[in-house]
Amino acid sequence: MVLEQTQNIKGYELPLHKLHDLAPDIPWSDFPRLSPEASPIEVCQIIGEWYANHSNKARKHFAGQFFTPPIVARYMANLAGTLHDNARVLDPGAGVGILACAICESAKVQKLTALSVVAYESDPVLHALCSFTLNYAHNFLREQGIKLSIELYQQDFLEAMAEQITQTSLWSNGLRPGQPFDLAILNPPYFKVNQKDTRARLIKDIAHGRTNMYTIFMSLAASSLRVGGHFVSITPRSFASGAYFRHFRQQFFSTITPELIHIFDSRRSAFEDADVLQENIILAGIRKGVSSVAPPLVTISQSRGLNDLAHPLVQQTPRRLIIDEKQKDPILHLPTSDIDTHLLQAFRRWDNRLATYGLEISTGPVVPFRTADLLTTVEQVKQGEAIPLLWLQHVRRMEVKWPLEHFDKPQGVFYQTDQKLFVNNSTKIVLRRFSAKEEPRRITAAVLPAGAFGTELIALENHLNYLYRSDGVLTNEEAQGIVAFLNSTLVDRYFRITNGNTQVNATELRKLPLPRHEQLTRIGERVAELHNKQDFDAIEHIIMEVLGKDLVVGSENDDLQLPILKDSRISMGKIQEAQRILSEFGLPPGQQNEISALTLLALCNLSETNSWANVVNRPITIHNMMGFMKQHYGRIYAENTREVVRRQVIHQFEQARLVDRNPDDPTRSTNSPNTCYALTENALNVLTQFGTQAWEGTITRFLEQHGALWEYYQRSRQTVALPLKLADGKQLYLTPGKHNELQIAIVEKFGPRYASDAIVLYLGDAANKFVIFERERLEQLDVPITMHDKLPDIILYHKEKN
Repeated sequence: MVLEQTQNIKGYELPLHKLHDLAPDIPWSDFPRLSPEASPIEVCQIIGEWYANHSNKARKHFAGQFFTPPIVARYMANLAGTLHDNARVLDPGAGVGILACAICESAKVQKLTALSVVAYESDPVLHALCSFTLNYAHNFLREQGIKLSIELYQQDFLEAMAEQITQTSLWSNGLRPGQPFDLAILNPPYFKVNQKDTRARLIKDIAHGRTNMYTIFMSLAASSLRVGGHFVSITPRSFASGAYFRHFRQQFFSTITPELIHIFDSRRSAFEDADVLQENIILAGIRKGVSSVAPPLVTISQSRGLNDLAHPLVQQTPRRLIIDEKQKDPILHLPTSDIDTHLLQAFRRWDNRLATYGLEISTGPVVPFRTADLLTTVEQVKQGEAIPLLWLQHVRRMEVKWPLEHFDKPQGVFYQTDQKLFVNNSTKIVLRRFSAKEEPRRITAAVLPAGAFGTELIALENHLNYLYRSDGVLTNEEAQGIVAFLNSTLVDRYFRITNGNTQVNATELRKLPLPRHEQLTRIGERVAELHNKQDFDAIEHIIMEVLGKDLVVGSENDDLQLPILKDSRISMGKIQEAQRILSEFGLPPGQQNEISALTLLALCNLSETNSWANVVNRPITIHNMMGFMKQHYGRIYAENTREVVRRQVIHQFEQARLVDRNPDDPTRSTNSPNTCYALTENALNVLTQFGTQAWEGTITRFLEQHGALWEYYQRSRQTVALPLKLADGKQLYLTPGKHNELQIAIVEKFGPRYASDAIVLYLGDAANKFVIFERERLEQLDVPITMHDKLPDIILYHKEKN
């Protein structure tokens, strides 16, 4: 069913009789009148809220419907980038049409002359509502002189694509269904697809292993793009790791190059009015081609929720740390800070896995509901008629506690001749398979020593995994070292970067990089010497000391060793606010990292619970700054970090006029142990306004007076840059280097001699790939260039010789 683009809407009133016919079970009330001045997104918001108030939760849950909030729709439309005239846009799960309407509003801003939207919505009621909103957008753009072509199909997108796509064409660069799209923008339905579902059978040959509707939509939408086409989606994060989505990740990331991934700090924040408990992410990427070159960096952005989505915390991360699609099981890592990136780099150094050390992992064999008649009490174990049964609750951090008092589950299993429910009671490592969302650790592990509880056999419930050496003995030192490492903040943070779920499965544990065997054993030996095995601070210090240089990225003198994190859970707070402030103060990227933010917070004497209005200006030494970071933010840095802070943070803060050195005694020597730093009066006045309406004005006045340090650094670079003079007299600057000296010689000497009157259509530099980029002229010459292509150094064009 296709919507005619010439349909007119009088008075912008929705015909309720049509909805009554489509869904007579819903008591539709009067539809609110819409102002002709309303934007298409505003109309979608009104209609979406009206529909949500009338439709019951069961109906929406069955269809996996979670409508995109307006601010998210606009954000996603911005990620779509620059559109060209007559661009073809696909919205495969349109709902009320808010994503398509967001693109229509972008078309107005970009002053296009024509746009084509193809949308699918199988729900008859939503199809009618989407028909209304898209025609509203059609009239909206027509008033701006923009022609909008609309095709709205009342058909399941999956079924429609299954008719057109074969497995050969789905992930190939050859034939694709119909006309390929320039942009696919989607908020697909979220629900598991039963294998008996007709749709599952339709796509079983082309979407093997993808049994969640949202990943099927992502696959099919990606396959419908032209090479260089843009892909933007908001979906659960669950596809990022785990065996369940392995086939999907292999195929998707071999086809789509991620450019930006946005993370919401709160599980509920992306869809505040819906019962969505999964972590959601927005992914923007580009369809690859045969000769496409992936960008070296991926942007990771983060916001608490919707209110700060327009001003997210942003960082650039090497693509090789985000995803390596060459692996058999590529994992999408999502580092949200420089510490996370540092951590990934450190873990990448370790080539060891459990199998390296001859260790295997299995799941506890006791499934309670299947063995209910065999389960019994602790008393029966004590009488020798049963053996101990360990549940998830028995495993604590660094210890196994059995039996438990006031535990309402059976803690024993009657002895059976058939011993398939039991495992030998040799030294093992037991781990919880699940953790509650509020728990401070994803992994909880403990050593189960040989002969524990005085039995030769032990029973493990199905919510536990256990590590063992099948062809040898796991020593106590090995076991203690591995358990300490698995329980560490390092590993917990690593899993949070890798996995948005609360489940840690055996596959992920098998792939976990491990330190060298002698390091793990040394950790175990030192932990065994501790009087109190529950002294977690002491254990963390032991791990950091033993791993030492492995945790330093770069040189020991110029880079930071990873700090001990008191709490490894990833959440946004004062540190991220301080990073945003440093960015707005114009500090270079190297001084917008976490250690710089912590230094600013120490200077402000600001804990997590204090307001920026309560900034206190007091002189403080770098030694005391480190103590502040430990006390208030749980960051315990190595002793040599003080010199790094002095040279790589405080020095730049002084240059940016954020701090004064020794304001209490300017005559004090720099090398004095009493050297201290305090906020300048101007910086203090600005910082107290953060989060208020006065912030923008105060930071602007500060920069007008002192300038942005980043701009100063850029100007300083230009003083040593290589000048390039074009034929029209325009002066450009390239970064120093032999390669750019050659490029300058080509433009200034080779060109005039051998290609007189030729013009430069493209010239790239290591710091800027598009120093000169005449896009329209190149496209007219049928030489399209995108930032993902293999780029030449220079393109000279001589019109007469063509």
